[in-house]
Amino acid sequence: MDLITIRFVNFQRSEALEDYTYKHVRSLLRRLQRRPGEAKSIDVQFKLDARAPMGSLKNSEVLVHYRYPGIRKALYIKKNGTDLRSVLLDAIEALEAVVQRSTEKAESGRRNMGKTKRKVRELKAAH
Repeated sequence: MDLITIRFVNFQRSEALEDYTYKHVRSLLRRLQRRPGEAKSIDVQFKLDARAPMGSLKNSEVLVHYRYPGIRKALYIKKNGTDLRSVLLDAIEALEAVVQRSTEKAESGRRNMGKTKRKVRELKAAH
């Protein structure tokens, strides 16, 4: 089962923004579903600058943290802007591109060595 966590920093939780985020993150997870592996974890954090005047979204940022079993380290995408929804979409697109590059790099490395993922796991278990 996939885990989606949404956090709001320096402002009140917004149900509309939360629903919008769940909708687009679930869509991303469906596109990434074709990759084998166990549960995936995505954390989305919306943060407003605490020093900005009240009601101003001048320095807002979206941080997306993605953990996937096939990738060694967690992936972080950080985007800044004034419209949180468009910044979220930009972060999701960037995350998808980074995941694509990371998995292709891992697969090409295994192909160059002539090993599949299963053979690599068997070799690790033997040692």
